[in-house]
Amino acid sequence: MQQQVVERYGAPRAFDGGLRITTTLDLDMQRAAEQAINNYLADPSGPGASLVAIENSTGEVRAMVGGRSYANSPFNLATSGQRQPGSSFKAFDLAAALEDGISPESTWASKQKLFIVHSRRGPERFVVHNDEGAYTGSNTLTGATAYSDNSIYAEVGLRVGTHRIARLAHQMGITTPLSTNPAMTIGGLTVGVTPLDMAHAYETIAHGGRRVSGTLAENYRPVSIQEVDAGSQVLPDGAHRDLNHVITKPVLPASVAATETSMLEAVLQYGTGRAAAIGQFAAGKTGTTTNYGDAWFVGWDSKYTVAVWVGYPNSLVPMTNAFNGGPVLGGTFPALIWHDFMTGATQIDKTRAEHASNKNGGVLASSGAAGSGEGSAPSSSHGAGAGRAASGGGRSTGSAPAPSGRAPPATPSGDEAGRGSGEQPKAPSAPEPAGRAPAAAPPPAKAPAPSSGAEPPAQPTGGVSPGK
Repeated sequence: MQQQVVERYGAPRAFDGGLRITTTLDLDMQRAAEQAINNYLADPSGPGASLVAIENSTGEVRAMVGGRSYANSPFNLATSGQRQPGSSFKAFDLAAALEDGISPESTWASKQKLFIVHSRRGPERFVVHNDEGAYTGSNTLTGATAYSDNSIYAEVGLRVGTHRIARLAHQMGITTPLSTNPAMTIGGLTVGVTPLDMAHAYETIAHGGRRVSGTLAENYRPVSIQEVDAGSQVLPDGAHRDLNHVITKPVLPASVAATETSMLEAVLQYGTGRAAAIGQFAAGKTGTTTNYGDAWFVGWDSKYTVAVWVGYPNSLVPMTNAFNGGPVLGGTFPALIWHDFMTGATQIDKTRAEHASNKNGGVLASSGAAGSGEGSAPSSSHGAGAGRAASGGGRSTGSAPAPSGRAPPATPSGDEAGRGSGEQPKAPSAPEPAGRAPAAAPPPAKAPAPSSGAEPPAQPTGGVSPGK
């Protein structure tokens, strides 16, 4: 945020100009994010986590956890921690495949595969396998998505084209350089991604294929500033205040975003992300790297898109026995943290709506920020959570539709098995190996209308299984 202000208004005005800056951060949501992480990762010697929550309709960042203590380690994992995404990157493969007309019910072979990929260096071998050799023989693209089948996604990604996937991922919100080697189809990147970028890119799907940003954000990035107030002074454009306004950019056809939403909803219904299920509409994707050094869950409900990363912030440490004696997968700690935060965020919004209803004689009102749906919060458009900062030594002040057709819980044989839908956020028992799935997945539930670093082998050599 500081860099944004400097670039927009200049260093003298940013640091000594008496500007009052209202941020988008919501302190209640921030506390909920920190609590969700501490529920599972309180041990300072164990893995840490980063979480970013963005409001779907506005692109505004409501909560951001960049690590345990910025004072002790001044590095923000949320904005700068470039980590390997594992299978959470498959959301971009899927978007490109659907846009190219590949059907969710198309059938693909699930088995170890060898691809001969032609590059400037000549033909190269790209061997892809599911963890522990777990295959179904064949599966639909929907089933491969729910159970994160590497062998199918590698084939789909290569058919669509790695350059096409990289280009679309950038258009959706990824800002780091993306490699176009074959392993990127299952999350094997040469440069990782940040939780902020992943939340922003997934938000594009949640918002019906339109990338959301604002006039006070840079280059269609997420919004962190709501208002800049110069008081009696004037800003470069001659005004006293600079207010953010939502802007959107079409990236995906709305039909593609709706179909992908339904398919990623199945991940929580009966796939690898069951531990994230919150008892109402939600969609998302798990991600785990081969050496268990990075684990992700990225997903959204009707109001927020949230990315959760779990790992060791300062080095690549395999988390092979950190979850009840078993490995940390995307469907374990990340999904559980995501679940707890989303549950807390829903309760915060419900409490605010009830407060607004009581103040207005039982009639719900919405006088908050555009699209916030938070009602008439007491001190600002985001209640106690609205963050205010002042430059020049100033002080700081501070109902989703239920998915239809939910499939019955499948036997926990997915690559990141968690607990079933609607259960309390207790840790599931030992997770299952990657790539295991029943023979064919049931069709996904109809999605509601969308709202208006471990480094696996970078080159296609050997058996690659970076995404779980």
